Amino acid sequence: SPDQCKQSGFTSALECSSCSQLKQFGLSQLDQACQQCCKGDSLDSAKLRYQFAELEICG
Repeated sequence: SPDQCKQSGFTSALECSSCSQLKQFGLSQLDQACQQCCKGDSLDSAKLRYQFAELEICG
Protein backbone atom coordinates (compact mmCIF):
# COMPACT_ATOMS: atom_id res chain seq x y z
CA SER A 1 0.00 0.00 0.00
CA PRO A 2 1.14 3.60 -0.46
CA ASP A 3 1.31 4.08 3.30
CA GLN A 4 3.60 1.07 3.73
CA CYS A 5 5.84 2.33 0.94
CA LYS A 6 6.04 5.75 2.57
CA GLN A 7 6.88 4.18 5.93
CA SER A 8 9.65 2.20 4.22
CA GLY A 9 11.11 5.45 2.90
CA PHE A 10 9.94 5.19 -0.71
CA THR A 11 8.27 8.18 -2.35
CA SER A 12 5.30 8.09 -4.70
CA ALA A 13 7.64 9.23 -7.49
CA LEU A 14 9.82 6.09 -7.26
CA GLU A 15 10.51 4.69 -10.72
CA CYS A 16 11.28 1.00 -11.17
CA SER A 17 14.58 1.70 -12.93
CA SER A 18 15.88 3.04 -9.61
CA CYS A 19 15.27 -0.32 -7.92
CA SER A 20 17.79 -2.05 -10.17
CA GLN A 21 20.52 0.25 -8.84
CA LEU A 22 20.15 -0.92 -5.23
CA LYS A 23 22.50 -3.89 -5.71
CA GLN A 24 25.48 -1.71 -6.56
CA PHE A 25 25.11 0.00 -3.19
CA GLY A 26 24.78 -3.26 -1.23
CA LEU A 27 21.06 -2.77 -0.69
CA SER A 28 19.71 -5.78 -2.57
CA GLN A 29 17.59 -6.71 0.47
CA LEU A 30 15.39 -3.70 -0.38
CA ASP A 31 14.81 -4.78 -3.98
CA GLN A 32 11.56 -6.69 -3.40
CA ALA A 33 9.95 -3.84 -1.45
CA CYS A 34 11.21 -1.37 -4.02
CA GLN A 35 9.65 -3.35 -6.87
CA GLN A 36 6.31 -3.43 -5.04
CA CYS A 37 6.34 0.33 -4.45
CA CYS A 38 7.67 1.60 -7.77
CA LYS A 39 5.79 2.70 -10.82
CA GLY A 40 6.84 2.14 -14.40
CA ASP A 41 9.28 4.69 -15.70
CA SER A 42 7.36 7.57 -17.21
CA LEU A 43 9.55 7.90 -20.28
CA ASP A 44 12.78 6.37 -21.38
CA SER A 45 15.11 9.37 -21.39
CA ALA A 46 16.72 8.16 -24.62
CA LYS A 47 13.30 8.41 -26.32
CA LEU A 48 12.24 11.70 -24.78
CA ARG A 49 11.36 14.26 -27.44
CA TYR A 50 10.15 17.80 -27.30
CA GLN A 51 7.90 19.62 -29.77
CA PHE A 52 10.36 22.45 -30.23
CA ALA A 53 13.40 24.14 -28.77
CA GLU A 54 14.49 27.74 -28.74
CA LEU A 55 18.13 28.76 -28.83
CA GLU A 56 19.06 32.26 -27.77
CA ILE A 57 22.54 33.61 -28.39
CA CYS A 58 23.53 36.46 -26.13
CA GLY A 59 26.36 38.47 -27.31
